[in-house]
Amino acid sequence: MPYALINFVLFQLGWFSGVLGAAWNLSLYGSLTMLLILISHMFVSRNLLSEILLILFAVVLGTLWDSWLLMQGWLSFNSGMWSAYLAPHWIILLWALFATTINHSLGWLKHRYLLAGALGAIAGPAAYYAGARLGAVELLQPEAALLALSVGWAAWTPLLVYVASLLDRSSGKNTQKEFI
Repeated sequence: MPYALINFVLFQLGWFSGVLGAAWNLSLYGSLTMLLILISHMFVSRNLLSEILLILFAVVLGTLWDSWLLMQGWLSFNSGMWSAYLAPHWIILLWALFATTINHSLGWLKHRYLLAGALGAIAGPAAYYAGARLGAVELLQPEAALLALSVGWAAWTPLLVYVASLLDRSSGKNTQKEFI
């Protein structure tokens, strides 16, 4: 079985464990599951340093972004909160898990920045909406939150693809440019 498919399945497993863990006030269990998935990803990674750097970049970006949305009063997380102003641990780990897909199950987005932006604009808010329906997050101002999420994910997804491409170049991987 190709690793891209395994990566996709593991991301879905991590997403559901994180979101349902938060919804059922068992966010620590969801976070532990995601940590195990991240650790297993590291064991099969061909370019460990690049993967770690991409994951760290996504964690910083995601923590800042979701914390900002929280401080705007657009989102409220139901469990796993570090403080009133910092995104919960489980969503930070979801950003880390998402980063593991950039070089694998979403590897087809490499250098397709417009497509990555379009996918982010749709899939990002859809994931938060699904999380809200499952009870992990509350969209306090749904229209503003979904619009901000769409704009943010339209920027963050191609940015993560770009950073992954830069890390590929620095590690000597051959890349070619496509914009659509």
